Amino acid sequence: MTQPFSGIGIFPGNTPMKVFCAIVLALLVLSCGDSVDASERIACGIKVIDSQGNPVEGAVVAIRSASEITASEYDSRLNEIKSNANGDSFMVFPKPTSERINVQVTDSTKVGGQAIAEYEMTKIIGVRNEQCVGFRFPITQVTVFKTAELTDLTFLILNNSDAEITSAKLVGALSGVSNYNDDFDLERRPDYRVRKNQTVMLHYSVRQNGSEIETDHSESIEIGTEPVSFKITI
Repeated sequence: MTQPFSGIGIFPGNTPMKVFCAIVLALLVLSCGDSVDASERIACGIKVIDSQGNPVEGAVVAIRSASEITASEYDSRLNEIKSNANGDSFMVFPKPTSERINVQVTDSTKVGGQAIAEYEMTKIIGVRNEQCVGFRFPITQVTVFKTAELTDLTFLILNNSDAEITSAKLVGALSGVSNYNDDFDLERRPDYRVRKNQTVMLHYSVRQNGSEIETDHSESIEIGTEPVSFKITI
């Protein structure tokens, strides 16, 4: 007699759910090799919305461990799931030993599904490992933008002195690669996708070489509908 199936992969209907979950979790930990701390788990619930606050269904939310904010194929994937009709995605993953955890939101073509054509879905948010406190992930919501809503912001750094930018932060509606409560490296990554018709705030610090004194600066950048090149002279 054919054994009944539960509809979850190849596991039979009489397989206890606890056993099924344990097997999946074990496979997840083994697939990550030595890059995770198998004794710790992080709970993650992320809602994907558009700029009007509407839920986005079918976005692929992936959690990856990495040494920096990248979209590299070498980043270790810790877990991945599609957002549901309410835009919600819920995951538990082993805490990585790497310095950063990247949240990568893409459309479903990455896993053989249909593209969400009107949205520019590739978004990466870097989180430092130590920002995960009490087994909870600090990011609970990600906003994605339609392609027609975005334009380009490029930074041009003009160094006329023996100085360097030691830290920088952007505050505004950003797409593509960004940070969670962290510094932006404007020299290594000068190009950003930003929402049109807004004011982006830039906060940065400059230090003269050989000095321990830093000077803080703030600039407001007006974004219209066309690409913007913003010069920083230090």
